Amino acid sequence: MEQKNREPLDESATVDLSRCVKYISWIKTLSSPSIKKIESADSYRTTLLRNFRHIGKLSRINTDALDTWYFPEINSARPLSKEAIERIRSFSGKLVNAFSLESLDLPLFYHQSVRLLRDAEFKQDTVAIVRALDDVVVACYSMMDIRQRFTPVFDSQYRYRDEGLAAAMRLISMLEPSCFEKLADEKSKEIVLVNARYIRVMFEGDDVNDNRETTEAVLNQMKRALALAENPFYRKQAPSYDWTYHTFRTLEYISSLTDHNNERGCTPEQIHEINACTKRMLAMVDENREYFDSFLSREYLELYRIRNGYLDGEMDLAEYQSALLCLYESYDTTEFSLHLDLRALHTVYEYIVTLDEKCMTQSQQMWLRKLYEDLIVYMHRLPKTTSMPFLISYFTDILKSYREVPGGMSFEAFGLSMMAAIHPPTYVHSLSVADFSACLTMHLLKRNPALFIGMPGFNNMEDVKCGEEEILNFVYHAALCHDFGKLIVMDTIMTYGRRLFETDMEMIHAHPEMGAYLLSRYEKTRPYAEVVRGHHRWYNNAGGYPENFDMEHTPYRTVISIIAFADSLDAATDAIGRSYKKGISLDDFFLEAIAESGTRYAPYLTELLIDAQVRDDIEKMLSFSRDENYRDVWHILKKNSR
Repeated sequence: MEQKNREPLDESATVDLSRCVKYISWIKTLSSPSIKKIESADSYRTTLLRNFRHIGKLSRINTDALDTWYFPEINSARPLSKEAIERIRSFSGKLVNAFSLESLDLPLFYHQSVRLLRDAEFKQDTVAIVRALDDVVVACYSMMDIRQRFTPVFDSQYRYRDEGLAAAMRLISMLEPSCFEKLADEKSKEIVLVNARYIRVMFEGDDVNDNRETTEAVLNQMKRALALAENPFYRKQAPSYDWTYHTFRTLEYISSLTDHNNERGCTPEQIHEINACTKRMLAMVDENREYFDSFLSREYLELYRIRNGYLDGEMDLAEYQSALLCLYESYDTTEFSLHLDLRALHTVYEYIVTLDEKCMTQSQQMWLRKLYEDLIVYMHRLPKTTSMPFLISYFTDILKSYREVPGGMSFEAFGLSMMAAIHPPTYVHSLSVADFSACLTMHLLKRNPALFIGMPGFNNMEDVKCGEEEILNFVYHAALCHDFGKLIVMDTIMTYGRRLFETDMEMIHAHPEMGAYLLSRYEKTRPYAEVVRGHHRWYNNAGGYPENFDMEHTPYRTVISIIAFADSLDAATDAIGRSYKKGISLDDFFLEAIAESGTRYAPYLTELLIDAQVRDDIEKMLSFSRDENYRDVWHILKKNSR
C-alpha cells in the first residue's frame, strides 16, 4: 500500500521540479525583456508591469512546488530514496553548467550538493560520494566567487573555500594508487583526476595575497597534476580520459596565478616558472589548433602571455600597457557572447590596475574614457540571464578598481549606468528615491530648517538658510547612490521563485556597507558614504541594519531619515522589480508609516504627509515623475542596444 501511494508522489515531484527549472528560466527572461521588442518609451513600463505580474504568478507556483517536494527532502534527516536522488540530480544538472559558466540558481545548487554528499556518506556508497564531493567543490567555488565580491566588508567566503578545499582534498587523496584502482567506474576516476587540477580555484581569496607558502603549495599541486599525464599507471587506469585537455587546463590554471597584475604577490622565481608554463601551454595550442579551436579561441590565451611576459621582465610597463590595448582592439566585439566579453572585461581590468591615478598621461586618460564607454555597452548587451553571477563578479572587480579621469565619467555616473544595464527597475527606483528625497527635503527646509544643523558645513541656521541649494543637491545625489551596494548582489536580489536562504539575506543586508565602501573610495562620492551605510537603519536606532550603525550620533541623521523614508515610499508603491507584492496607494503607505512613526520613521516625516501640498507633490511624482524615469531608462537601453 505504501509503495502504491508513493509512486504518484515521486512522479508529481519530478514534474513539478522540471516545471520549476522552466519557470526559473522564464522568470529571468521576463525580468530582463529585450528592449529591441519594445517600440516606445510609454510601452516599456507597461511591459515591465505585465511581466512582473506574471513573474509573481510563476514565483508563487515555484515556491509552492519547492516547499512541497524539494525542501522537505533536502532538509530531512532520513536517507533519500533512489527516486529522490535521481530527481535531485536531474534538477541539479539543469541549475548549473560549470563549463559554460551558466547557472539558474547557485545557492540552491550548493544546498542540494551538500545534501547528496550527506546521504552518500550515510550509505557508504563510494561512487555516490565521489560524485557528490565533485558537486560540492563546484558549488563551493561558485558560492566563494559570489561572496568574494563583498571583500573587505565581510569575509564569509572563507567558509565556502574551506568546505570546498576539504572536499577537493578528499578526492585528491583517492589518487593513491591502491585507492585509485579500486574506484568502481571510470567516471569516478575522471572526477578524481579533474579535481587534481581544479583544486587550484579553491585557493583564491584575499587572505592568500602575498602568501608565498600558499602560492608555492598551489604550484606544487599543479606540478603533481601535470605529472599524472606522464604516469603510465594513471593512463592505463583511465584510458578514455582526455589527457591533452588535462595538461592544457592545468597549465592554464598555473598561468592564471598572476591574475590582477600579480595581486597574489608571486615571487620573481615563481613568476619565471609560471611564465615557462604559459609558453608551454601556448606551444600546445599552436601545435594542435584544430583541437583547441573547438572549445576556445587562441586570442583568449594572449592575456596570459603578455602579462606573464611583462612580470617576468620581457617587456616594460609601457610596452605591457600597449600590448593590453592592442589585445583589446583585436577582439571582435560586434558579436556579444559570454566568453568573448569575459575575456574583454578581464583585459580591461588588467589595464586599469596598471594605472597610477595620480599621474596618468593624456593618452591613458583618453583610453580609460573609451574603455569605460565600451564597458557600459558591454553591460547593456551581455547576456544577463543565466550568466549573471559571473558577469557581476567581473564588474565588481572593475567597480573596486575604478579610476576617475578628469573630464571623464564619474564613479557615480558609471555606477548608475551599470545599474540601468543590469537591473533597470533598480535604476528607476534610485531616480524615484532621489526625486522623493529632494521633495521631502524642500518641504522640511521650509518647515523645520533646524533639522539640518549639524551636517558638515552647516553649524547654525544662517548656514542652513544660505546653503539650501547645497543641501538639496547633497540629498539628491546621496539618494541616487543609496543602492550602489546592490550592484554587488543584484543576482541575489533578482532571485524570484523561492524563499531566500539566510545566507542570501546576509548578502542583501550587507549592501549598505558595500555601497559605503565603494563610494568612500572617490572624492566626489565620499561624502555620501555614511548616508548610504545608514539608510536601512531605523530612526530610533533599535532596528534595521547594519546593527553597528549609530543613528543617534551621525551628523547625517536627518538626511538618512529622509532617504530611508523615500526608499520605503517608492518600494511600497511600485510593483515593478518585486514579485512578492503589488504596489499600494499613498494613503495605505501613509497608514503604515504612521504606525511606525518614531520607531522606524522620523515623526517629522510622517507629519509632512498630513500637509495637502506635500501629498499633492508626492502624488504627482508617483504618477508623472516615475513614468518619466521609466521613459528615461528606455531611452538609455535603446541607445546602448544598437
